[in-house]
Amino acid sequence: MSQPGLRATTGVSASSGRSVQTPTVVVLPGAGDSAASWAPLRSELNAEMPVVVLRRRPTASVGGLADYLTAVTTELTPYPGPLIVVGHSFGGLLARAWAGAHPDHVYGLVLVDATPYQAAGRRSIALGMHASATALDLTRALRPTGVPSALLRAGLHPLYPEYPAAARALPPGARRDWRQALVAGADRYGAAELRQMPSIIRQAATAPTRPRVPTIALASSAYGPTWAAWQRRTAQDLNCPLWETGDRSHNIHLRHPRLLAHAVCQLAADPGARATPAAQPIVTRGRPTTGPVTRRGRSQS
Repeated sequence: MSQPGLRATTGVSASSGRSVQTPTVVVLPGAGDSAASWAPLRSELNAEMPVVVLRRRPTASVGGLADYLTAVTTELTPYPGPLIVVGHSFGGLLARAWAGAHPDHVYGLVLVDATPYQAAGRRSIALGMHASATALDLTRALRPTGVPSALLRAGLHPLYPEYPAAARALPPGARRDWRQALVAGADRYGAAELRQMPSIIRQAATAPTRPRVPTIALASSAYGPTWAAWQRRTAQDLNCPLWETGDRSHNIHLRHPRLLAHAVCQLAADPGARATPAAQPIVTRGRPTTGPVTRRGRSQS
């Protein structure tokens, strides 16, 4: 049975000689997203920890959730850990399932507006995924005209409305590379994965996992009150803190990269504190802070 391919993208080699005590941040992006979209997180972490972004390449014959998880395991072989796994949207669903199956390999888990199990079988969710796949198809078709690039600059791209603000925080070269990657990355793989998502979500929901690892969940109200309620239910199921952004931006890693970096640093900072779960989920309205973040989870002014 064929498996979805994965390719790791990172500025640090697996044999870079970093101390094993320095966690590697492993990102499972949302369906159809570009690895370049995680440049803001790299910038916020400021080389505190290496960041590896896994890029999936689904095929028409992919078997389902089990194949995705096997591919993640294979791709992470060069990175023995400790690992802080960050999963966004569909990548969050995969991250939760993988961490549940491999708790000894996961130092911490950050769920970024992760696709919840409650989305299984919801017609509105399936229609939204197919609409997003169609948007990627149109982006690919219109690429020679320059329209997708113009939509990104104007903040009118349906999948990346956060692009202008996030891009301004990057150096010009990184900004250009990111824009080119987003336009070039609108390929058949992302659209194919989006169309496979309803089936994968149903498979995950039939065998829900509760990772026994320190976890922080970040959530928006991107898709209305039902989505927000699902995110709260996820935090309750996992007995983990929930940091709510208070806005409708699903791409939290673009709109609030500093908040995400703080979640990563908090998990990396204090093993003793990480190991003590809260008696009840803590719901916090997220507010990005000033100054670069550090592994102690504080800002430096």
